[in-house]
Amino acid sequence: MNIAESLGVLKSYSSREIKLPANLNEKEKLITAIVRFAQLSDWQNLGICSDNLEEGINSLREYLKALNYPSEQIITYEHEPIKASYIKYNTQKMSHLIEPYWGEYRGVLISYQSENPQIEGTFGYFPLNLFS
Repeated sequence: MNIAESLGVLKSYSSREIKLPANLNEKEKLITAIVRFAQLSDWQNLGICSDNLEEGINSLREYLKALNYPSEQIITYEHEPIKASYIKYNTQKMSHLIEPYWGEYRGVLISYQSENPQIEGTFGYFPLNLFS
């Protein structure tokens, strides 16, 4: 899949409402586009909005593994348990931020960082369980 095709797929899934792939072929195209842009970009920020922290952490680990980053890192939250959560993960610094989340959106946003303007941009909300 070339850059233009990948960009088209990413844009088609980018809205405030999560669009689920209609079939296995569509799912594979989306996965290929997400991974392809990660390979071409310098680094990424992932923003994960989930119903609970466990779901968010599991989703983060699956996305990191698919993007070929270490996913074994233990992510902890040292305050009282939270329900809906927002996790921001920076693949350049390999660091994260976890906060309670009161918004209505659920899913994964990926912000690709690159010197190439064809590659940079923010896309999503992608399904939390896309890679499971």
